[in-house]
Amino acid sequence: MYLKITIISLFLIQSAQANILSQGSKNLFDIISRGKNSTKTLFVQAVSEEETRSKIAENISFSLHHINAGRNPSLKNIENLKLLSPEDEKIRENLLSILKKDPDKVSQEELILVVNNLMYLAQKEVFSNISKLENGEQLKKICSSCSDAKLLKYGIKYSLSTVTDKTLQDVNVLASRVINKGQMAMRNYIKKNLTVAINGKTIQIGTLAKMRKTIKRSDYPDVVIFIHILKHGNSKQKELAEAILKISKEGKGYNLFSSKNRHAFYKLPELINGPNDYSRWIHLTKRIEIEMDQTNQGTIDSHYNLLQRDIDNITDLNKRATKQLQLDLLKKRKCFEL
Repeated sequence: MYLKITIISLFLIQSAQANILSQGSKNLFDIISRGKNSTKTLFVQAVSEEETRSKIAENISFSLHHINAGRNPSLKNIENLKLLSPEDEKIRENLLSILKKDPDKVSQEELILVVNNLMYLAQKEVFSNISKLENGEQLKKICSSCSDAKLLKYGIKYSLSTVTDKTLQDVNVLASRVINKGQMAMRNYIKKNLTVAINGKTIQIGTLAKMRKTIKRSDYPDVVIFIHILKHGNSKQKELAEAILKISKEGKGYNLFSSKNRHAFYKLPELINGPNDYSRWIHLTKRIEIEMDQTNQGTIDSHYNLLQRDIDNITDLNKRATKQLQLDLLKKRKCFEL
């Protein structure tokens, strides 16, 4: 009973702190720009776990640092970001409208949207200035569905991390020369590189017609990076990229943009974190390929069916429940689906 009262009291104190925090604040941005402790308190009612609130505060601080290029955070710096697509502009407009709100009038859903959109724009901003950055300062997204089920539970799609892999840094610099020229340059690059040389063979990885139907323009940079990895990645990165092609079968060939397969696994090589992740995903994509051959199903259906069978075979009930929740969230968030 004492423990229960203590927990309730702690929650009430934290909620009161959040209310005090909002008093005297011009807007939501005013609170998150004060630092991690203010941000953690802001999320008390939206996120129950202290550890998860800390991760959220870390990601917001990290994002603001890079958006503001180390200067004092300001809404003006977000307004002045140079973005590449109409989709990016809409994300910024939506973000700014929430950041300018009275903190007491911001919903829990809007708080989560702020986290996702700040991280998204931070990575875009760093990428647009990638040629000016020193090694280790590039940013990448670490997918929550793969690395942190608690973040995913609250709708936070990924975390930000620095790119430390030298090969991926070099790939990003090469890809940025195309990406930073805009939509038309990316489309033309993809069009010219839909046929690539792999292990001495010329392989078609997709068609422009299918890409136009299935890929959002905001995803063009991911396709450009995937092609660069096929050409310039290290052995593990290339092995994963080639494994992704093999689960992109259409007829006797491959098509990354197939409506039957409807996957976006081409985003994987830049999302995963470290050698162990590469090995794990290479192993999983090879299993998906076998599942597709045996069932004649598309990539996403084969992926989900395979994961569900793995979960059903777990004997530890607690572990099974945790994995099932993770899979259910994966489906709900449509991770890697077009």
